[in-house]
Amino acid sequence: MRLGEKRLALLDRHHRRHRPLPRADAPHLCTSTVRVRKALSERAEPARSEHARSPSPPSPHSPAWSRRPSGPPPRRSGASSVTPLPSEFRRTNDSRWRNELNLVAASGSRNAWAFGSSYAGSRNQRYQYAFHWDGKRWKVGHRWKTYGQFSDAVAFSSKNVWLFGNRGGGDSPVGDWHYDGRTWTRVTPPGFAVLKVSALSSKDMWAIVAQPDQMGEGTSQVAHYDGRSWKLVPTPKIVGAYGEGPKLVAVSARSSREVLVAGTLEMDVNGEAKAHPIVLRWDGKAWRRFDGPGKHGGVASILPDGKGGFWTTLGAGLGCPVYHVTGGRWLPTPLPKVKGKWVAARDLFTIPGSPSLWSTGLTEWGAYPATNGLILKYSR
Repeated sequence: MRLGEKRLALLDRHHRRHRPLPRADAPHLCTSTVRVRKALSERAEPARSEHARSPSPPSPHSPAWSRRPSGPPPRRSGASSVTPLPSEFRRTNDSRWRNELNLVAASGSRNAWAFGSSYAGSRNQRYQYAFHWDGKRWKVGHRWKTYGQFSDAVAFSSKNVWLFGNRGGGDSPVGDWHYDGRTWTRVTPPGFAVLKVSALSSKDMWAIVAQPDQMGEGTSQVAHYDGRSWKLVPTPKIVGAYGEGPKLVAVSARSSREVLVAGTLEMDVNGEAKAHPIVLRWDGKAWRRFDGPGKHGGVASILPDGKGGFWTTLGAGLGCPVYHVTGGRWLPTPLPKVKGKWVAARDLFTIPGSPSLWSTGLTEWGAYPATNGLILKYSR
């Protein structure tokens, strides 16, 4: 059976937005009530999210996209529950406040962290929040008064959580922080801003970083943490259009001999700069370069497949297939078709103990346009 003929399906949550959701390079979720779905049958692993060693997702030649009836999830079922964040963050009776969740990190079913911002433009106030899930409820773990934003987080245990933030925000940059089970302590910055992290352990972290004075300018590098210090990892010199290098936005480490970093390289095509996906794979000794098709933009999210290849979503988004790269070939797996709507995949992830490949995403329609959030599932 050809890939395009496989049955594709989606879990469509009818939460209509008045604007499209942000792209994967700047993810956030605007909400007044957060639905937390906890899969009771899944066993969590320490420091595992998209950052960690994931089970091998299925081959693209295995016919099995599943479908669940569309509609909002039930308020309570045998497999999931809905729990709100503290009322201090929700502020449902004050329309001047806007709340956004940006990051989630967990080491187990009783130790999860969610990070987000709450601000009121009319009051010129902005806060960054850390919420902790103890298996029963969400509590405010910490609050920062700052205009800076956190870029990534990783939780190894209830006494070892890392949080990384930018250096911006005028007089109140958020910086990098560590939680030891009792208090959040600001740590000495490594000399660059940590943008994205993939952690194998607390002594083995890989990251996409940028110099503070080059934030947002398309220049990014790779760094490694060995438990004591951060060091830049040299990558091949790659030059695209206008003499600029690649903008790396995604990192995924499966082992010390399989680390993927990916992003966008502007290429000169008939005198015009065009975004192309670029992936670099570290095998413990050297980097190998993979260049993808140029019609869908750069890489937005990436995961190793456990067999030397990888899965990736591309930044063009709407209507763009999820690619499985194996043997040097970029094989598209088309997304579901929904009448009158565009479908986009965003961030890829796996669940420990499950063979399925998952992705967050959205449907979009109308001239304004409107959107629905959704979950895509690809299984054996």
